Amino acid sequence: MSQPYGPQGQEPPLPPYAASQPVPGQLYAPQGHAYSPPAPPAPARSQALAIIALVLGVLAILIALTPFRFAAMPLAVFAAVLAIVALAVKSQGGTAYAAVGLACAAVGLVLAILLAMASTTLEQNNLRQQQQMQDCVSDPDRSAEEMLRCINGT
Repeated sequence: MSQPYGPQGQEPPLPPYAASQPVPGQLYAPQGHAYSPPAPPAPARSQALAIIALVLGVLAILIALTPFRFAAMPLAVFAAVLAIVALAVKSQGGTAYAAVGLACAAVGLVLAILLAMASTTLEQNNLRQQQQMQDCVSDPDRSAEEMLRCINGT
């Protein structure tokens, strides 16, 4: 007696279109060629130099605004060197960070130089005024009115 659904214990042959269908438990349908492993991912480009240049450039600006502005000058130069290296080495990535870091380093350096010059000029003026007051007050032969005129510069 023949079985209406074919012999028991054997799977029926697959129709021709089923060769490209996934088998249960298989995630993808076979492609008809040998398996080749996926391409390795591209190595992550390090942006470390560019980010360090950016951070140091921002620090140079902030330090330029403090009384320690002379320390901002070498920091800004170092940030600029790192930014230029990061821009020159294209494989590093982070060119935008490096460009902004270079700009911040330039601003920090210019700001530190200008503020250092301004503070030095102010200090010299203050010292000159103090010396003038000292000269006016130290003369024992001057009257109070003469001291005030001397101090006011008239």
